[in-house]
Amino acid sequence: IGSSFLPSDITAAFLLGQLENLADIQKKRIALWQRYYENLRGLEKNKLLKLPLIPEYATNNAHTFYLLCNGAADRDGLLCHLKSNGVMASFHYLPLHKSAFFQDKYQGLELPRCDRYAETIVRLPLHCNLKNEEVDFICMKIKDFFNF
Repeated sequence: IGSSFLPSDITAAFLLGQLENLADIQKKRIALWQRYYENLRGLEKNKLLKLPLIPEYATNNAHTFYLLCNGAADRDGLLCHLKSNGVMASFHYLPLHKSAFFQDKYQGLELPRCDRYAETIVRLPLHCNLKNEEVDFICMKIKDFFNF
């Protein structure tokens, strides 16, 4: 409306700015990822949840930080607890074989691992503007949920 800029121009400028700062952004995301991991390790040691596993041969791009609850009830309860404390976490994953798109294509194979991840995964906030104190707060609320 009266502007010579298109939405795609604005998006391109935004993405260019991110590319120019990619090393700093990546460094910050990895530090936040590691902070989550260190804060939540005790919960995994006590078998209350599972944390991401980065194999020895792989590197971590810190795209997302997730945890796996022991069941759907824990996952749903944790998501509700986090939301009531102002933390917008999500369940993140809908298996393709359960999607409306794939229903008429699915041949009914059992996919227990796929179903387990769908029922138990929680994706935590992770972005370069997240502060260490916010990660600590989120971890504290997760520990509160598990009475840890």
